Amino acid sequence: GDLISDYIEVVGFNYDGKQWYLNPLKADTNNDGQLDTVECEALINVENNTIISSSGSYCQDIDNDKTPDIYDFDNDGDGVPDKVDESPYKFMGDINSGLSDQKFDFKLSSFNANKPIFVDIMVQHECP
Repeated sequence: GDLISDYIEVVGFNYDGKQWYLNPLKADTNNDGQLDTVECEALINVENNTIISSSGSYCQDIDNDKTPDIYDFDNDGDGVPDKVDESPYKFMGDINSGLSDQKFDFKLSSFNANKPIFVDIMVQHECP
């Protein structure tokens, strides 16, 4: 019921010279809290069991670590596991050095005046 053909999940897809498979019995193949339909959007409602992707990639790899998000437990590579990451597809700063100037800059644009907005920020701090 995940909108991805069980046939496609079993046959799999090729990414970076390796064949990857999804679990047709699970909506979240790697149990990272992100549904297969989010991590492999190009595979939704594929007709005639033929994979067609204009980008050449069937499952995204947000952090370009050569592991598709469908099997990556940290999609954005920020060190926070997807299961607990409030924003598993975005990070700010450099993954290795953090915010180089140790300052956080935040701007709001394109919002309606006199209407409430919700801002959610997650900060990860590692002790030396």
